[in-house]
Formats: sequence, structure tokens, C-alpha cells
Amino acid sequence: MITRRFFYLLTVIAFSPFCSFGQCPPADPNWQYQKAKSDSFVNDNGVLKSIWFKEDRCAGNPSFGGGEGYNPAYVSLNNTNGLVLKVDSTKLSCYPSYFNSGGISTNLYNYKYGYYEAYIQTPGEPGTTNLKYYPTFWNGIGGETCDTFHTEIDILEPNGAGQYSGIGNTYGYWHYMGHIPSGYPDAGEDSCSIYHYNNGKWYHGCDSSSYNPNNYCACAEKYIQASYTRSSPPLYQGYHKYAVEWNTNKMVFYLDDSAVSQTYNQPYLPSDTNVSVLINFQLSTNNFSPNSIISPSHPVYMYAKYFNYYTLNTTYCGTAALLTSLSAINSFVWGVRSSITITPSSSITLGSTSSYFFRAVNSVAINGTFYAPKGCVLALLPTACN
Repeated sequence: MITRRFFYLLTVIAFSPFCSFGQCPPADPNWQYQKAKSDSFVNDNGVLKSIWFKEDRCAGNPSFGGGEGYNPAYVSLNNTNGLVLKVDSTKLSCYPSYFNSGGISTNLYNYKYGYYEAYIQTPGEPGTTNLKYYPTFWNGIGGETCDTFHTEIDILEPNGAGQYSGIGNTYGYWHYMGHIPSGYPDAGEDSCSIYHYNNGKWYHGCDSSSYNPNNYCACAEKYIQASYTRSSPPLYQGYHKYAVEWNTNKMVFYLDDSAVSQTYNQPYLPSDTNVSVLINFQLSTNNFSPNSIISPSHPVYMYAKYFNYYTLNTTYCGTAALLTSLSAINSFVWGVRSSITITPSSSITLGSTSSYFFRAVNSVAINGTFYAPKGCVLALLPTACN
């Protein structure tokens, strides 16, 4: 049986300082830090790690926000702020309609399901509402056909005047499809020459003559899962951790280790395709008048102290675990199991300051006399094995 004390623990978990709606590293030992695919920018001694390249608009790298033109000279590193991306009022020599800006991207599309986080200070100005700065941290997705194409996961992406001014963020992902599904306006359209917002989604389209099932030119949705705004103090006045947990059946967005949005079992969640990681200082295309706010002698910066990537330990996904004692629980090798059963040979009392994160694909069952006192963290997490 499960005692009343166990039910009380569930209340304790709900108000614990750990990430809600899913546990995030390093608190949860089921996550494995992928050092080779991560970067502590403040410890790079001024040299960008080889997993990245500096985006270069003149060499053919695209602009993403609209007003920026990426220039490798506008990317630098130091031991205080880490990655430094700069913008000023000068124009790119090869594309004089674009402003010089800095951005980096991973060299390979070799990231998959996992937990992504970056510690970033966004640019901003007190009392400003014009659309200008567009700092981003996101995943670029490729390798899928048009009917299932997802272009990006936005972990940090401003949206709207307040957010462009550095006081907020919008979380979500883009999904491109060959037609709008039933139940939505313009259902069945392959060439929707529309751009409208409905029920939390933006729709836009392209000319039917350019539609091809092997490319991404089709109707699109952006699943805007959440927006977060804080004007006092604004986000741009300090560093904040922006993160996403992405798995086969869920996507959870975090700000400073607090979950701000979660989606479960959504049919259009991006699949476990290979993705890249990008950190860019983009600029909006609307009302951007840099000469009045910045100059070559007074540039604006976006900083990132680190980027971390974790994946779940799935080594034991085909194995069921049976735990019959406290010593077996304390020596448990963390990782996702097919199922976990805790059946004490006698009563078990967990430590009052201990944390336990049990993840299983099918079930986590507790039988017998089992006590989890106040102060203990016990998480029983259904987890897909990818």
C-alpha cells in the first residue's frame, strides 16, 4: 500500500524549488551532460569552440530577423561576459540595407531530443517601446518533408513591442505543413495566401506554383506556447537562464529553472530529427532607427556565458528494475527503465533531505510500507525512451 505520508509528499514536490512539469538537470541524475556539444564561453580564452561557426551574411549565411547582416567581426569572447554579439549603426558592406550584427551557429545538425539551456543577458533600453532588438536562442530543424516540416524551436525569441525592448520572451515552435488541418480556418488550403492569427497560432502561406512536397514552401503554424514579460526589473538588466526540455511527447520551456509553458502529446511536436543550435543578435524590420539609439562609438551587446546540452540516459530502457530495500534505492544506477517497482521486504523510509527521480516508460509502482518524509523530493516521471 501507499501510505498517507506518501500522498503528502506529492504536495511537497509541487512546491519544491526544482523544475515543475518535468525535472531538469543537474538536479535530476537521469540527465547526462554532453560536454563535447556544450560550451562555457567564459572559459574559452577568447577562442570560439570548434562546434560553432560565426555567421557571415557576405559569405551566404541568411539573415533571420530581418534587419541584421551577420558579420564575423561582430562576434567576440571574453572571460567576463562570455560570448559577445554586437550591433551598431553601420551597414554591411556587401548588403548595405543590413546593419552589422553578430551571430553563431553550430557547424552540424547533430543535436536531438534533450535539454537545452543558455545563460543570456539580452539587450534593452529603459522606457523604449519601438521594435528593435531581437536576441534569439533557438534550434534550427531540417531533414523532413514538407508535410511534416518543422523549421525551428524558439527558446528565446522576443515577440511584440515590450519584448523587443528587452523585457520579455515568447516560447514556441514553427510547424510547416502541406495543408491546414481540419478544424482550423482555411482547412485544406495548400497555397493559403493569408497571414492571420487564430487560437494561439499564426498562419501564412506561399504561392501554389512554388509548392513542392519536398520543400518547406507551404502553409505554416507557429505554436506560441507562452509569453513572459517582466518590466520591473526588466529582463535585460541581468543574466537569465532560458531552456527547453524536448522529448517525443512533450516540450517544456523554462525561465530561470521555472517552467513557464508545457505541451504534452501534441500531434505536431517536432520529431527526433537532427537540429542545430543558434544564438543570434537579430533586429526587427519595423521602426528600427539605429542612428538615434546606437552608433559606432556606442554599440549594443548581447551576452551569453554558457550553453549546455543534456540527454537522458536511455541505456537501460529495455530493463525493468525491482527495488526491495533502501540500500537498493540508494545504489540505483540512474537512467530510464521500462518499468520500476519498489516492493520493500520491510518498511522503507527515505532520507528527509534526499532527492529521488525515477523515470520509466511503462510504470513506476510502489507496494508495501513506504515513507517519504517532509523535505524529501520524490519524482515518479513517465518518460518515453528515445
